[in-house]
Amino acid sequence: MLRTHVAGAAALALAVPLLVLGAGAGTAAASDPVVFTDEANDVTGLAYLDVRGARISNTRSRIRITYTSVSHANHQGTETVWVDTNAHRPGPELEVGFGRYSEGWVTPLRNWKRDRSKAATRKWSPDYSHVGRCDRTVRLDADYEHDFTPVTVTIRKRKGCIASNKVRVHVKTSTDAYVTYEDHNEWPTAVRDDFPNGSRTFTSWVGRRPKTLADGRDPVAWWNDIRSVRAQLTADTLDVTINTGAKPETRYGQINTWIDVNNDSVPDYQVLLVDAGGGTYLRRISGWDDTGEDVDCGFSGLMTEHGGTTATFSLPTTCIGRPGSVRVDVNTDGFEYVGTDSIDWLGDTRSWHTLTA
Repeated sequence: MLRTHVAGAAALALAVPLLVLGAGAGTAAASDPVVFTDEANDVTGLAYLDVRGARISNTRSRIRITYTSVSHANHQGTETVWVDTNAHRPGPELEVGFGRYSEGWVTPLRNWKRDRSKAATRKWSPDYSHVGRCDRTVRLDADYEHDFTPVTVTIRKRKGCIASNKVRVHVKTSTDAYVTYEDHNEWPTAVRDDFPNGSRTFTSWVGRRPKTLADGRDPVAWWNDIRSVRAQLTADTLDVTINTGAKPETRYGQINTWIDVNNDSVPDYQVLLVDAGGGTYLRRISGWDDTGEDVDCGFSGLMTEHGGTTATFSLPTTCIGRPGSVRVDVNTDGFEYVGTDSIDWLGDTRSWHTLTA
């Protein structure tokens, strides 16, 4: 099974009497620990079917929806387009979808459910051995040789089928495993993407002027999503407790804490808590990578256990020169074996947080 480099898997952060976090600042009484939270469900890097944007055109003779996605060579997942053409009825009128390396479908909808009435099944046949009068008006094309993107749904207008002057759409995907020609890795929970964001949302109405729309960042939940950090810097120790999502039995990862003691642009030390027999390390470094010289200075640390949500470490300040203040940043990295890393940072990527003893 392919494995890329991973560097982090829970989360870290630190604080102390005086704490400055990105856009805001907080203070606490001397030697009091500080508890702060990270934005929820902001893990990046998972190889799910991530919709990037769509172009919708609506002419006198046809409706065309073309959307692009990124999946990091993942062959697993389903993709669905809802087509809404009637502003006076709840929900879409048509669903067009397919599974990767599987069959496609066209389904009439009414009140957010499949329309099983005789009138609907005559137009849109649920039986592959019989073609309804409207079935041939829909064509779905996907470039399977290039990660199934772009996908184009073309609906030829026909009276009694789809013939509206206005249309709006919703694209949704569901990914429950990472599958390539060489690898197959089931995920504990499916990752879903909705464009626009939200389970029952639609783009704006599109008339005779085509529209190109971009998708925003997706709220992706994963186990190494940082939830909160409790941290304290004293003259003797730097103590940190990191809370994340619950770690499944089959998942592993690493937590990185980056420490700057001289107020320059790069970190000077890195604390690593590593799964799968990796251990607990302190490294002297000179940049944002995992290379550096191990520092022989004993300290205690515990990586998040399976079924748990908490990782901790306590680092003697003598190991890093007894600084009166430090700047830190933290990220988690999940060892997902899915072609890319699932990564979460405390706040913005590589954003320093200042701690003073």
